Amino acid sequence: MRVRFEFSAADMADVARRSADRSKTIRDSRWQAAASWSALLGLALFFALNGSFIARATFSVAFCLGLFFLFSRRTWSSPNTTYLKYSREQLGGDGPFLCEVEITPAGLTTRQGGIETKRPWSVVEEIIDTSDGFEFRFRIGGILVVRDRAFDTAELRSIFLRRAKEFLASSAEGSPDQQRTA
Repeated sequence: MRVRFEFSAADMADVARRSADRSKTIRDSRWQAAASWSALLGLALFFALNGSFIARATFSVAFCLGLFFLFSRRTWSSPNTTYLKYSREQLGGDGPFLCEVEITPAGLTTRQGGIETKRPWSVVEEIIDTSDGFEFRFRIGGILVVRDRAFDTAELRSIFLRRAKEFLASSAEGSPDQQRTA
């Protein structure tokens, strides 16, 4: 079964962000950056304020916690322009670009930008149904997002997703890892 859809640099940036969000290294780095900047600015405020030690410390700690909350919320909830700039650089513009995804019992095949990529089902970790399509998450990094606009009807989307999950389950049942544990 094969689907085609157009995507933009913004779509690619969204996929890059989703993939990065799955990384423990990236998440840890974001938390550390938010904590470091919050602590540094809180400390600067402590020395900039006049008043008693307790009052300055209390206000600085409250300020630090507030900044940490704002930094961490901003990091995960707002679109990151760096991903968009990177996507435009890699794709050569804003788009639209064409993506084709084909599923067979052997695996997934994607075609975009003149490149064909084949992945067996054994490298697919899971398939996640999302609000704007679904994600194929791969065991060794990366994701593939199939957008809802790839389907003319909700029924076709449902059939594609069901078949992909069936192929994934069949692959897992027949894999040597599964046979050893059975």
